[in-house]
Amino acid sequence: MRRLFSLLLAVLLLSGCAGDGKAYGTVTLTAGERSVSPYANIYQEETGDGTFTELPFLSFEEVDRSLLPTLTVSPQDEITVKTEDRKVAFPQKYSLYDENGDQLYAFYDEILIPEEEGTYFLSFIILWGDETGNAAGQYFLILEVKSSSFS
Repeated sequence: MRRLFSLLLAVLLLSGCAGDGKAYGTVTLTAGERSVSPYANIYQEETGDGTFTELPFLSFEEVDRSLLPTLTVSPQDEITVKTEDRKVAFPQKYSLYDENGDQLYAFYDEILIPEEEGTYFLSFIILWGDETGNAAGQYFLILEVKSSSFS
């Protein structure tokens, strides 16, 4: 699966059509009645003339954690990821880190919420593509896991 994702990422980054430079869209994560838009680092997008701007993907250590919004969840919650009306070109990859920055897991197409209460950091990638062009976005947020009795 990782090879497939890497291959698809390479194809996306090396291909594309002329677009308006807005090939990415709004991302919202929701758990119950709570929603948040994550911090975004757009890696690559078409500029409108068929060329691409490129910014490096950030490692977790490079992210300013003070910029990250927080989504409070319980272990029983299901987190959904919604995007605006742009086609997500390829799978999403989620990585969860503990408070020390140690990666707990990396998984495709599903966000697993830890059973233990605490502060966690979520990083994920969305590869966008539609008739306006292609882009790759990297997103970050804080997951605050609490018991199901929070308000």
